[in-house]
Amino acid sequence: MEQIFDENRERLASSFPIGYVSLNITNLEKSIDFYHSIIGLHVIMKTERFAVLGTSTEQPLIILAQEEAIQRKSNATGIDHLAILAPNRIELARHLGRILERNYPIRMITDHGVNESIYVNDPDGILIEITRDFTSEELVLHRPLSSQELAQELLDLSRQLQSASPEIATNRKIGHVLLKVSDLSQAEQFYVRDLGFQVSMRIPGAVFVASGDYHHHLGFHVWESGGGPRPDISAIGLRYFSIIAPNDEALLQTTGESIRNFRFVRDPAGNGIVLTSHATIHHEELLDMDQIILERSNSIENQ
Repeated sequence: MEQIFDENRERLASSFPIGYVSLNITNLEKSIDFYHSIIGLHVIMKTERFAVLGTSTEQPLIILAQEEAIQRKSNATGIDHLAILAPNRIELARHLGRILERNYPIRMITDHGVNESIYVNDPDGILIEITRDFTSEELVLHRPLSSQELAQELLDLSRQLQSASPEIATNRKIGHVLLKVSDLSQAEQFYVRDLGFQVSMRIPGAVFVASGDYHHHLGFHVWESGGGPRPDISAIGLRYFSIIAPNDEALLQTTGESIRNFRFVRDPAGNGIVLTSHATIHHEELLDMDQIILERSNSIENQ
């Protein structure tokens, strides 16, 4: 892989370093309906084949690109799931109320010990986690709940709320992204040594990394994808996700160059990453940025 990092650079990872996630999907209208009506995101921008969705303050979280996409091979690298972080349990319960009100199927509801999560699939089968973190006080007193117990508590709470279908709050974030990789050690080297994340947890076949003392901002595993191929560039799923540098200087120290305030790279498994010092996307810059990313992606694919 080309040398793109300055060995003397500052750590790239900021306090909450995942900005937005871009996905290849097959039907823009169906996906917009899902991310708006089920997940609760606002449509910030829409063209014939693109849509940007995020918070009411126009903080982008999800970028959708309609492609004549093909299914990924079952052992290919790519995205396992992305997590949208709600600020508290009340907001998580509101999400559950929104999902149930629309009779949308739920994959699972889980107590992870550090957070509580609801999982649903988008129209293309991409797994979406809606999660909220425990407070430090809750962590001390927490008694793990079964899926049934957690679901009942969230359901009871959602019924107590006046509205089960709120507009999404302004303080939502991409909590984390879980990736499928082909080689665990190569992925760890890239995200830890090169990008400056810290290992927060290891389990058989998976590594989780974070910025600061968070439980994880990124995870990667080889449970199905060990030794597997990179997906086709137009395959359903991950196009790229953004990692936010703390400032322009840190970005320059990391990449050695600046292309309109961002740089597009791929990790060793082929997962696309936009390195940027800007958490937001200006609407008029999106299509230009995407074209540059496509050209950069094709260039890397052909190397």
